[in-house]
Amino acid sequence: AQARRQRVDALSTRGVLVDENPAGGGAELPARPVIPSDVVEQTLPGNIRKAEHFLGYMRRVVNFFQEKMRGQHVTHESPSVLTQGLLSALNSDDKPLRFCSDRLKSLMQTLQIANAADFTPIMTIAEFVTLIGTYGRSTSFAVIFEPYHDRLRHIPDPVLHLACLDASLVMEDVFERFQTVVLTSGTISPLSFYSKILGFTPVVAKSFAMTLQRKCICPMIITKGPDQIIEDSCPFEWNELFLS
Repeated sequence: AQARRQRVDALSTRGVLVDENPAGGGAELPARPVIPSDVVEQTLPGNIRKAEHFLGYMRRVVNFFQEKMRGQHVTHESPSVLTQGLLSALNSDDKPLRFCSDRLKSLMQTLQIANAADFTPIMTIAEFVTLIGTYGRSTSFAVIFEPYHDRLRHIPDPVLHLACLDASLVMEDVFERFQTVVLTSGTISPLSFYSKILGFTPVVAKSFAMTLQRKCICPMIITKGPDQIIEDSCPFEWNELFLS
């Protein structure tokens, strides 16, 4: 334990973000959120460089979201509004937010955490604030808070959504990693519309006429859910249950 603590302190002092998974130690961690390469290459901020400082920083982040989840009304706001409130609570600028996900994973790899699944909640928060810290000034995201269950309105079940409104952010990373990208689907129509919203100019765009030998669309009217409760809408996650 002492040797591990000394290793953490040594790496923190140098501002090193560890990107390793030594054989026999530590678990494979999820990939970082899609963020611009120039952000990844920036220097790790000093106020989260040491492990104890970073953990204190994340504790304040968690406290902020705990307070926000106590809200009683549905809200829809831009990431900039949420970011301003968070930075006010942290008394900090937005730069450390962009490194929360990488800094947490670096610390977990340094400590050779065997069961990363136990830390899924804090990793989710770190990825959330990394995205709002990176895209907080853009209009590509929306923050939606729902305090109650979507079907049982009297049961508190707070959920905070970070909705991406710009699909080109993800596709940009795909186009940078691969020389040739082929998009094919029966629903990419019209072709010009999808190339516009995904932010690219296709080299070749071709559509093919298609005839179907059987009826592939079968409209259904669902009046009750699996629990026999009358529904006025069909949640998306039930599609597979009803249409399979």
